Amino acid sequence: MSKIVAAVEALDISLLTRLCEEAELTAAENNEVHPFPTFHILSALLDADLSEARFLWKRLPPQCKADAETRAAWALAQALWQRDSRGFFEAAEQQWSKEAGHLVKELVRQKREAAIRHVERGYSRISMERAGATLGLNHSGLVDLCQRQEWVIEDGFILINNVKHNRDADNYAAVQQSELQMLTEQLIKLQTTS
Repeated sequence: MSKIVAAVEALDISLLTRLCEEAELTAAENNEVHPFPTFHILSALLDADLSEARFLWKRLPPQCKADAETRAAWALAQALWQRDSRGFFEAAEQQWSKEAGHLVKELVRQKREAAIRHVERGYSRISMERAGATLGLNHSGLVDLCQRQEWVIEDGFILINNVKHNRDADNYAAVQQSELQMLTEQLIKLQTTS
């Protein structure tokens, strides 16, 4: 158990996954119940492996599925599988043990950052309600995020400042232009030497 706790505290997901898999195999060999199904499901989710989480749930015995925290971890997986942002963030608000809570907090951080990138890339204007559901934030949390991201709130909508995204696109175009110039120069050299 101490290795599992150390992996959780360090957020060493690859080690946690390996330890959970070993524990599952050892338990199966000894006709015992998987000792860490919640950590195992959460490690699969943190590793962005929804298929592993689903197959793990299918092979868990009823005793594991009866555990409230394991069911809560499965609810997170289901919400992610169904692309239900609101359901995911609501499920994450469950009461968790200290270690599972540490993993869930990291998972929420990852999913919220991904949702922010999605909103920045996909919207120039989004309703507060939809943004709140997508990002798993209440009104005050959403207002704080808008300030940090330099988004403007106007008449119940968020106006996304795509300056950063546009700057990335401009940099990409500049790189393409410089590469095109280099290729043109090389072509001219080849033509003049032949």
